[in-house]
Amino acid sequence: MPRHFRLALCYLESVRSLSVFALVLTFGVASAQDIELKPALSRGPFPSGGRTPLPTDPVLDSIINGTWVSPDAGADWTLIEPKDGVYTGRPLSGGYIYVPFEASADGTVLLEASGHTMVYVNGAPRAGDPYSWGWLTLPISVKKGRNELLFQVGRGRLKFEIKPVVKPVELDLRDATLPDILPSDKGSLLAGIVVRNATNLPLKGLKINGKAIPTIPAESIRKVPVSLTIPKRASGESAACALKLTQGSKVLHETTIPVRFRTATQTHKRTFVSAIDGSVQYYAVNPAQKPAKTNLLALSVHGASVEASGQSDAYGSKDDITIVCPTNRRPFGFDWEDWGRMDALEVLSEAKRTILHDPLAVHLTGHSMGGHGTWALGTLFPDKFASIAPCASWISFWTYAGGWTPREPNAVQSLVRRSMNNYDTLARLTNTSAQAVYIWHGDADETVPVSQARTMKAELEKIGHPDLGYGEKPGGSHWFGGESVDYAPLFDMMRRRKLNPTPNKIDFTTPNPRISSKAWWASIDSQIEPLSPSRIVLTKEGNTVLGKTTNVLSLSFETDEELGSVVLDGQAVLIDSKKVGKKYVAHLVNAEGKWREGVVKSPVGPLKEVLSDRFALVVGTKGTAEERAWAANKARFDAETWYVRGNGAVDILTDKENTGGRSLMVYGNADTNSVWKARLSKAFDVRGNYGEFQNFRFGPGVTALIHWDGAVGIGGTDLKAMRRTDRLPLFTAGVSYPDWTLIDGEGFLRAGFYGSPAASR
Repeated sequence: MPRHFRLALCYLESVRSLSVFALVLTFGVASAQDIELKPALSRGPFPSGGRTPLPTDPVLDSIINGTWVSPDAGADWTLIEPKDGVYTGRPLSGGYIYVPFEASADGTVLLEASGHTMVYVNGAPRAGDPYSWGWLTLPISVKKGRNELLFQVGRGRLKFEIKPVVKPVELDLRDATLPDILPSDKGSLLAGIVVRNATNLPLKGLKINGKAIPTIPAESIRKVPVSLTIPKRASGESAACALKLTQGSKVLHETTIPVRFRTATQTHKRTFVSAIDGSVQYYAVNPAQKPAKTNLLALSVHGASVEASGQSDAYGSKDDITIVCPTNRRPFGFDWEDWGRMDALEVLSEAKRTILHDPLAVHLTGHSMGGHGTWALGTLFPDKFASIAPCASWISFWTYAGGWTPREPNAVQSLVRRSMNNYDTLARLTNTSAQAVYIWHGDADETVPVSQARTMKAELEKIGHPDLGYGEKPGGSHWFGGESVDYAPLFDMMRRRKLNPTPNKIDFTTPNPRISSKAWWASIDSQIEPLSPSRIVLTKEGNTVLGKTTNVLSLSFETDEELGSVVLDGQAVLIDSKKVGKKYVAHLVNAEGKWREGVVKSPVGPLKEVLSDRFALVVGTKGTAEERAWAANKARFDAETWYVRGNGAVDILTDKENTGGRSLMVYGNADTNSVWKARLSKAFDVRGNYGEFQNFRFGPGVTALIHWDGAVGIGGTDLKAMRRTDRLPLFTAGVSYPDWTLIDGEGFLRAGFYGSPAASR
């Protein structure tokens, strides 16, 4: 008989130090053999999803509204049989598979699944493996009697298996982030290793190789930083590095993992700790065979499904060029946008710090998705790269990769769309005028049409680009061997081109000063209309600056000599440069069309940009049991999703713990979460059944996505509003939200950027 889809109550309590053996006694381990799977049902496909900022379909709507009932075979749901253990078919392209099952006892089992975007386990959302990597194994709680799995499938293929728990706490080595060992390495190296916790309490006090690791959430997984002791090389290409997981004096899991030995002139992997979340990330290096301070440094960004190590191996060794390949955090990652962009910049900083090169000879190239990344990074940061070389590239989400464009948008939809302007490479193509550009594409590319390259060539010719190279490989497919990226004219361009550290002319456009503000000696500090393109065209002659601005509220100069006069938009501006270190700095503000000295800092945002400073997730300890359970389940789901999509790791904290000194994602509202009340209510009052912002009042059923004071709020005025956030694609590239957004049952209700008029439906 159909019954309501129950929300799993697995609230994350503050943890006290307990032995693993005590946890096992208080929380049994179920046998997978005691689970009887019932026939599966499917429904779909549904077109909404992907890069849609507000996904909706009948199944999702029923879960949000609390009207979901377990389905039976009928008009909407049809029986589906697996073939060789795999469910496939058109209904699963954006559709669902429902699998009821019976368990003979309460306990925990392991769900190993692939091909799904996410899964509800007895109503609680859990992360999926959308790219079918095959290493996602999650502990799930089952109850005696009937249980339910509801998979949301994105690519038309699902495989899953229920397995027994062998160890309550264990190391999973299948998705390890590992360095290579070079002859110059001493002591230890950083790695990232997954720890699985099949108990019903978060685990603190664990160590790996004698060093403390972060808390492992209850019934979940986390990739943690691990220090690997470098072994002495004996024979062979790798060595077994020891891993010992302990709690107090007890050894919970002990194993080894192979780590490669490489010479200094072979391609190799390096690891580092990311400032975004404190996780361990890696990049690959194809080193110059003759290290020198005059060498070139090329950042090469990979295509979809490609590892950074594979990208570096695609190039032949070069005497005078070191090729450095970041990961985008995953082989698919973030399309070199959002946290993929941040990863590329972190790796570039690491490479510039550790690799011998000419600082004026830094270049950028990439293939396929990385070709798009070359356009994205190169046009955002024109003063970082002397040349850019996109190969088999696509332009933007709207020309190739399913960007969201609402039909006949209302005011709020238009504003939400504007929050995505940082993904629009065409809007800032003039930034490449200070770079050399070489476009390389196969004319028979079956994956990314050559029309994408031809369009960019035509657009660059239209603006009179001064140093443009272009080539098409006759009969070339998407990948036609190493020459797809390792193309001689492309590197010839790099060798003849260097950055001009102090150009007299700057033509610079930014979609958002939070992301990209500085070009050489000038910075756009804030905008008149947030997230619409802002542009400066400046000429410096001696100590005089002449220029024009578009959508610029404030800007600044940092020059070697004191400026004597500045003329902006036809207005002479009196300035008084201040010497800061070795530079002279001047700040100007546009006060209702008139320029004068002054400072207006750019607001932090939009929403996703806040999550960049070792961010943590914060659940509340107040409100109803259902609200607390929702927050705990949502935080665990987001942490798992961040791990899958971004190779990341975040702390899940309660509002009673120390949350200072970092950016936060805070769940619920001011009545359920004291951190929301302390950090977010100063700007945006959201409570149970009531909310208010700038004299706009709203009641039950309204979802709020907001940020303020380094915190992002994900919640709403009641449980229904909170549940609406469960499937919002917060960690999907190409989707963005303004500084604050309100959503109700009819869609986007109201949204805005701080310091700018709001939009209403």
